[in-house]
Amino acid sequence: MNRQSAPPFLNGWFAVSWSHRLRRGQVVPIKSFGRELVLYRDRDGCAHVLDARCPHLGAHLGHGGRVTTEGHLACPFHGWEFDATGSCANIPYARKIPARAKIHGWPVKEVNGFILAYYHNEGKAPDFDVPDLGIIGDRRWSCHGRREWIIKTQQVEIMENAVDRAHFLYVHNYAEMPEVTHEAEGHRFRAVAKAKNIILGRRIDSVLDITLHGPGCGDVRLQAGPKVCILSSTTPIDETTVIHRMAFMVDRSVNILTRHVVARAVIHRAAQEFTNDIPIWENKSFIARPVLCDGDGPIMKLRKWYKRYLPAQEGRETENGKTDTMDRTEKALERSAPVTPHRASAGAPGGLKPAFSP
Repeated sequence: MNRQSAPPFLNGWFAVSWSHRLRRGQVVPIKSFGRELVLYRDRDGCAHVLDARCPHLGAHLGHGGRVTTEGHLACPFHGWEFDATGSCANIPYARKIPARAKIHGWPVKEVNGFILAYYHNEGKAPDFDVPDLGIIGDRRWSCHGRREWIIKTQQVEIMENAVDRAHFLYVHNYAEMPEVTHEAEGHRFRAVAKAKNIILGRRIDSVLDITLHGPGCGDVRLQAGPKVCILSSTTPIDETTVIHRMAFMVDRSVNILTRHVVARAVIHRAAQEFTNDIPIWENKSFIARPVLCDGDGPIMKLRKWYKRYLPAQEGRETENGKTDTMDRTEKALERSAPVTPHRASAGAPGGLKPAFSP
């Protein structure tokens, strides 16, 4: 792919790690939004994200960097220390800290089992929050595993699956076409799909209740037996690749046999259905003005909702004086859709980790 034709990233909160994977004092190199970053947790338990390169001589803070007792991140090369805002707080061998000794510090919050970082293409501060759903840490819910997929696609493709009702029939082999309703309010978009589905060989009524909290985070409520909630996040690694995370939470109110047998069947089906989408995503093109029919679902309604997270339009007037609604971002998306399938490791199609992680 030509990097210059790649679409800009959407603005919003995105998961850069699971919360449980980052210990106090731990420093981890990560890559998100096409940038090298460093993630660390200070001695007080707070997580932070900084740009990875030390402005001194370019050392990577994520490889050998350490957390000091003051909560600073110390460079492994010369010991320069940076606080959570990215400002240089200490140079052990200098009397004066240079004014330009700073790196970008990212807004960070932890919610719903994820460490989130806020991205904005113009560097603006967050203008919304991802709500705490109150599931992580609630004894009424138990975690039945977490999974990750690395996919050669763009984030908007995964979001649009929520309202693409016809694909449930042809990609996921639903017993019938689901009815999809939707509602959009501020930074929240909700889509509910109701249909007949096959679970453990039985034809049952199923409800797929999907809520997006901005472009990067969401939750999926499954009602096909015991209540299941999937906490999810999609984060761009670079212009052509995303990482999608899911944590599978099950309501403890049902008896333990049902919880471990039926719930696992539902979870396995949900993970498999997501995996079935990957070959489509990795080989399709984004079409800014698709030819849609009356049975496709509210795809354009979702696009209208998520357009607020795209960079500002470069609107231009047409001959009749109206503004062209196909902005720079839409054109870039259409030009830059990946055409080379992602090569997953053996036994893990589409980057799916073959086993549950703790």
